[in-house]
Amino acid sequence: MNKIHPTAVIGDAVRLGTGNVIGPNVIIVGNTTIGNDNWIGPGTAIGIEGDILGRPTPHEVPFWEGTPSASEFGVLIGNDNVLKEQVTIHAGSHRHTEISNSCYLMPRSHLGHDCWIGNNVLLSPGAQIAGHVAIGSRTVVGMGALVHQFSSIGPVVMVGMGCCVRGHVEMCRTVVGEPHKVSGINKVGIKRLLGDDLLQDVMKALRLKADVSQLPETLRHMCLEWSEHIVENH
Repeated sequence: MNKIHPTAVIGDAVRLGTGNVIGPNVIIVGNTTIGNDNWIGPGTAIGIEGDILGRPTPHEVPFWEGTPSASEFGVLIGNDNVLKEQVTIHAGSHRHTEISNSCYLMPRSHLGHDCWIGNNVLLSPGAQIAGHVAIGSRTVVGMGALVHQFSSIGPVVMVGMGCCVRGHVEMCRTVVGEPHKVSGINKVGIKRLLGDDLLQDVMKALRLKADVSQLPETLRHMCLEWSEHIVENH
């Protein structure tokens, strides 16, 4: 059973799992599928079409009256995610916009159309992710950070507060500034994932730019999964 506030707007095409909590004034529309045990905070909007060279007009069917066939692509949200107040997630145009499992999207963060984020990703307050971006698992995007469209950020990356990412960020790095610059290896993230015993081996492999096959299985799986979702410019 889901707990849905009476002021929430849920479109007819939306598919919900179980155990979800959907707060006041939430809007979920379009071709959206949401799994189980997610928490969606007040004022969050999911599934509205993205901003792609054009604008809605008063003559179009309003988004809250969309039908299941209104758009081929929409939003896929997995399980155990937390979307705090006023998060916005746009529907895909070339693929589904996708959030995997156990992610935490803080207030006023935005995930643009056609994005993919892995498991345990954290978007801090005000983080803005443009369209067609892939973010690997266990990455943290700092407060107010900006990510340019078609960029890709590997797993276990720390994006600093106010950073502007344009392009490609390899796994397990820390990036800061505008445009972003690599300031080092994300040792804290690696330790949290793999523990102290493997930290030095992983850092050595990263410095030597070793093949992915030489990394521990958990990190190798994250990297391969992320690489499969990177999108080149259309």
